[in-house]
Amino acid sequence: MGTHTSTYRTFTAEILFYIQCPMRKPPNQIARTDSLGRRINFVRSPKGVYIHLSDRDLKTLSWQHRHGDLPTPYIHKYRYLMGYSKSPKTVCTSRRYRDFFHETKTRHNGAYIDWPFQQLQDVFRPNSSFRVHRPSKHAIEALRDADLLRLSTPASSSSWWHDFLRSCFTANIELQCLEQPDVFTFIHHDTVINNAIEKVGQAPKFQVAGETFSPDVLFGIRYNEAKKVKLFAVEIDMMTESINSEKNGNSIREKMRRYQSYIKSGAYKKEFAFGGGFFNIYLTTNYRHACNMVKNAPEEPFLLFSWVPYFVFPRRPPELMPWLFNEAYDRSGHSPFFIDRQ
Repeated sequence: MGTHTSTYRTFTAEILFYIQCPMRKPPNQIARTDSLGRRINFVRSPKGVYIHLSDRDLKTLSWQHRHGDLPTPYIHKYRYLMGYSKSPKTVCTSRRYRDFFHETKTRHNGAYIDWPFQQLQDVFRPNSSFRVHRPSKHAIEALRDADLLRLSTPASSSSWWHDFLRSCFTANIELQCLEQPDVFTFIHHDTVINNAIEKVGQAPKFQVAGETFSPDVLFGIRYNEAKKVKLFAVEIDMMTESINSEKNGNSIREKMRRYQSYIKSGAYKKEFAFGGGFFNIYLTTNYRHACNMVKNAPEEPFLLFSWVPYFVFPRRPPELMPWLFNEAYDRSGHSPFFIDRQ
């Protein structure tokens, strides 16, 4: 009996302390609209609308999940090329995705889209930038129910912006292939991995002299007229690794050496059933850094280099970048390489 009385007195004392505390009290509920009743950015403000996913919605979410987090223009473009909308800049798609974020009344008990908070970090005028969308855990459940979930997606790194650049890069390449479906066919990372598993019975191993390494992402392009497939292993550089420093064995030059040994040995032919060649792309965020990579690279025709803006301070989600597909990639000691040329 005494123990219960002591606990009661302690609880009562705590309640009185919080009531009498002179500091400002927290709000009872987080505001979800502004003074004019408009939804606040990045705060879910459901209006009680039930969201039903159509087949087109599911296919779009599956496409997003295979690449990763993507800005609004990329989703517009994909839906347009697939015939899901009449314009690459339709308002209907923007409204649909806004509802996917805000509305929580769904078959899977939650919103289908998340807006990653990292897109606000170091961003110039974040409220004026494109939204970046990520299929939520509820969308993943919907894809699993529809048998559209791909499990062999690229692994995540410790940097969201690194993964975001990787997603934007592969999505740009695929969108350009979709522009010319009779000429090109894009092959996703998960398809490359699964084809290797079917061929050798296990996931591919990138290994050189006992050293194991892994590309940030793999993709292939089938050149339909030539009836051949080129395979690409991509390394994303966010200006966080030195080109020549041997610290921890993580320099750019060391990566090049590994790929050089791996590709020249023909080890990839044992696991990948692609006869058009294996290429290694280095994509960085600074022009001078890319040029320095080329200067320090071995003179191999399969080492390709390019760069993109948008991903250095002040950052911003990128517009579509078709030039990643149809403009030159530099090579050390060789003429420029063009992905869109067979």
